[in-house]
Amino acid sequence: MTRFWSKVDMSGGRHACWPWTAGRFSTGYGAFFIDGRMVKAHRMALMLTGVEVPPGKLVCHHCDNRPCCNPSHLFIGSNAENVADRDAKGRQACGVVNGRAKLTESKVSQVRAMVASGETYRSVGVFFRISHSTVSKIINGRTWVDTDINPA
Repeated sequence: MTRFWSKVDMSGGRHACWPWTAGRFSTGYGAFFIDGRMVKAHRMALMLTGVEVPPGKLVCHHCDNRPCCNPSHLFIGSNAENVADRDAKGRQACGVVNGRAKLTESKVSQVRAMVASGETYRSVGVFFRISHSTVSKIINGRTWVDTDINPA
């Protein structure tokens, strides 16, 4: 489809990322309008090369470059496979880098110290305005793993 590929910058060559040059979703993925609906450009790029994307599957990036439409940089995967790929590449925002984090490294140290001194998970959670299950995850090394000394 000429209209689609005219919006992709392939000037870097066949091995480079091919960024989408037109409109984008707020998430950074290219947005392409076809048949009365908006689709993600990288998904459309793979489909235009004859690859069928099964229902419920994602089109994922080997390059982790959301606007990229180079079919050789794309693969079909489940949500779990996409998450595993992200985690294997260390791209998950953790700790204070996560924009939704309620705690700082200092507060996590306080959580650990309070529990070590005998406070209950529930009372520590109330103090920091977090759930007792979040306290449990901190203590058991499932979150905030790289901060302070990981007891797990």
